[in-house]
Amino acid sequence: MTTDLNHILDDLSPQRQAKIAALAEKKIQETLASASTLSEFRKAMGKTQAEVARELGINQNAVSQLEQRSDTYVSTLRRFLKSLDLTLEMSVVNKNGVRIDLPNFLKTDTESPH
Repeated sequence: MTTDLNHILDDLSPQRQAKIAALAEKKIQETLASASTLSEFRKAMGKTQAEVARELGINQNAVSQLEQRSDTYVSTLRRFLKSLDLTLEMSVVNKNGVRIDLPNFLKTDTESPH
């Protein structure tokens, strides 16, 4: 007889459930912070290639190819990350170490205020 994890969690006190949720979120954030490939980001967010493909309107093989590319368009990267409920932000750093955000660089025509 197997026991469903959700049933086990449901039987715990609200405080214990909150602690487990906080630890899980912390682990996700740590995994995201150390991710260096698109597949690592996807896995950290708990999504399969098929799920990402459905959200992007492409097939699973195309997601696999995207994850293996060494170079990709910024717009493609933005859409991929959006399918993972992540937002791409861009900035540049000058020679003195000053970070300059580029908030308008990633806006699409539909997001433009004009």
